Amino acid sequence: MVHQFSQEHPDSTVRYVVEEKPGVSHARNRAVAESRAGMLAFIDDDEVASPDWLERLLLAAVQFKADVVLGPTRVTLDAGLPGWLRQLNERSHLDDLLTGQAVPRGMGGAGNALIRRSAFGVRAARPFEPRLTHTGGEDGELFNWMRDQGALVVWSAEAVCWESLGPERLTIRFYVRRSLTFATVHWRGVYQRSSALRVAALALVGLSMAIGFGLVSLVAWPVVRRRAVPLVLISVRGAGRLLALTSYDLPIYGAPPVSRATEREALTGTGRQP
Repeated sequence: MVHQFSQEHPDSTVRYVVEEKPGVSHARNRAVAESRAGMLAFIDDDEVASPDWLERLLLAAVQFKADVVLGPTRVTLDAGLPGWLRQLNERSHLDDLLTGQAVPRGMGGAGNALIRRSAFGVRAARPFEPRLTHTGGEDGELFNWMRDQGALVVWSAEAVCWESLGPERLTIRFYVRRSLTFATVHWRGVYQRSSALRVAALALVGLSMAIGFGLVSLVAWPVVRRRAVPLVLISVRGAGRLLALTSYDLPIYGAPPVSRATEREALTGTGRQP
């Protein structure tokens, strides 16, 4: 497809590049290294962009002088999907944002994004953290770092992408594992910027969430699955606050679970190889 496009548009500079090292962080870092433009647009491989997607992202970047513009990703929901699955994918926490509004810290991803190259700053050679390539959250970590450097991250409600649910996303187990992993990555980053007292308070809230919502979901599960599943995920996100206190990672993208200590040993050559 890329070859055909290049033939039909000989003046274009579109190139197809293969990154042999698996992992989304490596792929995105390769894209940054290979590109030369001042603005970089990102889209996931399971998404379809609306016809004016790029235009809408660029308009928002220019109008609001933004360093990063994020847009919504809508899920194509088939009528035959279970109620709980439709409910989980019908809305996003960002759906109420208006174009030009700042995206709250910890929200939004690079599956639908336009990034100004200068915002990479000192991380231009490797902006997306390779350590998070199997857990996800590498985009949120980068955007949070950019915010700390003074970058403006805004929303474009009109820059819509669409995605279909793959077979791996049709099970409750997938959403439980993803919620636990994302919560762990997010809160680990929060803890790194927090005092010991605040970390303890946040962890206690997580414990309360895990136990309280977990018990309520057990009661609701046999009665209304549609209502019980969101409660389970809130409980799991509470557990993620606790798991963030440990060095354990729960990969969800093509790698077995590994502790951060074991990973460091493998990288430095100390200890036995995993």
